[in-house]
Amino acid sequence: MATGILDSETAPLERDVAQLIGWSRGTAKNFRNEKMVGGIDWRVEGRRVVYLEPGLKKIKKAARTKEIKPPAPVDLIVSRLVINRHIVMACKKKGDLEVRVKVRDAANFKPGMILADCVPEGVHLYSFTGRTPRKKGRW
Repeated sequence: MATGILDSETAPLERDVAQLIGWSRGTAKNFRNEKMVGGIDWRVEGRRVVYLEPGLKKIKKAARTKEIKPPAPVDLIVSRLVINRHIVMACKKKGDLEVRVKVRDAANFKPGMILADCVPEGVHLYSFTGRTPRKKGRW
């Protein structure tokens, strides 16, 4: 891989890299436009921006991280339900800042239920991929 070109299947997308290092996609885009060279550090495949090996090295150095690690999952407590049936509002502990959590169906969730292993997807947005409650308020 001396050319710096990765396979399409293994090349990381800009949104994934930004999420893993804790940046917003806009921050990653600004960094790419200011400090990287198209075709060498990154390329466009269809409608997606894909980072190449030299670009990944630059972004790791800029983020001051030795390795890009996925964000650690956290446990959240459902604080309230909203109109959107695919979103619940939750917080890390009672009285803490509320965040949105994407769920498959929020029909059986009740305030006070604990959502285990929610994965951060963005600023104040998490994703719950576990099993939904079988009855209202009961796992």
